[in-house]
Formats: sequence, structure tokens, C-alpha cells
Amino acid sequence: MQSVCVYCGSRPGADPRFLKAAQATGQEIARRDLTLVYGGGSLGLMNATADATLSAGGKVVGVITDLLMEREVGHQGLSELHVVQNMHQRKQGMADRADGFIALPGGVFKPYAGVSTAILLFTKVWGPKDKVTQPATEHVWFYEMAADGYSLDDKRSKQDGNGDLQDIVARYHARNPVTDTDRTAKYFMVPRTEIADEKNNYDLSLSRYKTDVFEEVHYDAPGVILDLLIQAEVGDVDEAEIAKVQSGIVRELLELKGMVG
Repeated sequence: MQSVCVYCGSRPGADPRFLKAAQATGQEIARRDLTLVYGGGSLGLMNATADATLSAGGKVVGVITDLLMEREVGHQGLSELHVVQNMHQRKQGMADRADGFIALPGGVFKPYAGVSTAILLFTKVWGPKDKVTQPATEHVWFYEMAADGYSLDDKRSKQDGNGDLQDIVARYHARNPVTDTDRTAKYFMVPRTEIADEKNNYDLSLSRYKTDVFEEVHYDAPGVILDLLIQAEVGDVDEAEIAKVQSGIVRELLELKGMVG
């Protein structure tokens, strides 16, 4: 073995240990006199792995797309940096240059508001011996993940259990396109033909296919709510005494109650 391809993220990861693991991996690759092959980025775990290898005297080969180079995220200090046109060529370029592969942990997601993570698994079809006459995937499996075993604040403290991770693995292995059709559920399958049609145009967003269920909530009438607020302010006082109040929040609540009836 002369080279190792490392797959890792362009962010530091959900746990500080992931960054240390990336640095240790890079150092060990150099120590063993191997060449590091990776995605050519200068951010996150990718950058940490590459810099650690270079600092230890190792050789690093990056493969990156021209779009990412235009965004100035390519690592400029590598032994070699190959710029390709698309992600398929990038993955193939990395695979062609490597004798072995390592996938580093990075965490499933860091929960910013309104942002979700998609985990996509594809069937690789490369080379003259891998020709196919029909799509390799007939159904796409979706899972609405809510937790990864860490707290949802910036501290990302470890919680009991592993969130949805173990359930995801179990449900994925047990997936069934015949039974996993309830789109109000946490997980379901969608036919490839639906995803590829003109309406969806290969959109893989969960929200595109999931059916949201809205529970109707009934509230007290506005007058009842205002009475409760007034009572919270003055306590058990009869209405005649309350009516004498000339100012303050109670007077404003009384005026509002008169308006809503």
C-alpha cells in the first residue's frame, strides 16, 4: 500500500475529539510513509488532516472541483492539487489514486435553526465492467432525524443514549417499499419515478415528500383569558372593586375586555 484516501468533512465536526482524530490520522499516514489522498479542501476536518500530514513530512494529493476552487476553498499548500469539473470526477479521481480508504467521524449534524442534514447513499457505477441497463435505485428512503445524542445548544454536551442513530441503522436495514409508505411517519420510502418526474426534478428534500400533520388546538375565548389575567393581577376581588381601578395594566386589560366583549 502506497496511498490512503481519507473522507472527512469541511467543518470541524460535532465533537472536539473528531478534530483530534483527523490530526492524528494525518500524522500516522505520514509516519507510515504513505500518501494522503483527499478532497483538496482547506476547511474543517479536511484541512486538519492535510495539514497534519504535511507538517509531519508526508505527501498530500487533493482532488477538487473547479467550482470549489472558484470559491477559494482549495488547499494551496498541497504536494499535488488536481482540479476536475464535477463531483463524480472528484470521487473517481480520489478512488483511482488510493490503495485504501478511511472515513473519519464528523457528527451527523449541528442543529442550526431551519437547517437539516441529508445522508445520501448511492450505488457506485464506475468503469467498463460496471455498466447497467436500468436504474440501481427504485425507491429512496427518508428518515426525519431529530437528535444525534448531543444537546441542541452550542455546548453540544453528550446526552444519554445516541439519539436517533441506532434507530436509523435498524430501520434502514429493515426498510421495505411495500410497507414504508406512510408519509406522516418518521421514515418512509418514495419511488424513484416520483422523485425524477417533472414536478420534483430530483429534489431530495424531506419536506418535499413528507406529509405534515397539524393538530387542532382549542383556546378559551378572549374574554375568559382576559378575566384570568386580571385575576392574576389583583387576586380574588369582586368586579365592583376592579371597576374602580383607574390606571395601570388592570385598567388596560379592562378596556381591552370591553373591546372584545
